[in-house]
Amino acid sequence: MAQESDSPIDYLEDQFYLGVSYNSFNNKPDEFSQNKFPYNINVGFIRDIPLNINRNFGIGVGLGYAFNNYFGNTKIVKTSDNFELTTLTNEDNYSKNHWITHSIELPFQIRWRTSTIESYKFWRIYTGIKASYLFSTRAIFRSASEKSTLRSLPLEKLQWGLTTHIGHSTWNLSLYFGISSFFEKKSIPNHPFFHKTNELKLGLIFYIF
Repeated sequence: MAQESDSPIDYLEDQFYLGVSYNSFNNKPDEFSQNKFPYNINVGFIRDIPLNINRNFGIGVGLGYAFNNYFGNTKIVKTSDNFELTTLTNEDNYSKNHWITHSIELPFQIRWRTSTIESYKFWRIYTGIKASYLFSTRAIFRSASEKSTLRSLPLEKLQWGLTTHIGHSTWNLSLYFGISSFFEKKSIPNHPFFHKTNELKLGLIFYIF
């Protein structure tokens, strides 16, 4: 948002953001499938740091929070030593199987936009990297014969991914491509097919001035 200043070109694009995305995975085993609508919601603030006199190119550093919900046919079971990933079938007759994560996000962006001090609506391309720290995880399973909640899932607590946001004014497409493994490899030694599984999120992000 253009901010008042003694200089006619001294303005920043500090922004709050709200994002909603569809959660999916790359490099997943063939037997793994998702159902319902796995989703991500994230909110936060980006500090704008212009790098040129026109202030249409710069970087952004932010802090945010993300909530993720994953629905699928893979049940996480805690064993005495590690974790087991069990593929569910229709015969299992389950009504709910999903994973929930809460994380703190640290986005870093390289920012290009067509903004001016007079214009509040402009085109933008923001690309960069985002680090996420998972501070809470749990799996919920419900069937006719079992109701269970498992906490501290075998997921990598620190995750990294590439981000791209393209759009105009408030409305922007959002893409996140995970470059770190979603699962903690040492905790699922019997499931090497999941060791390279990473996240892919596609959705919308709204920048609020």
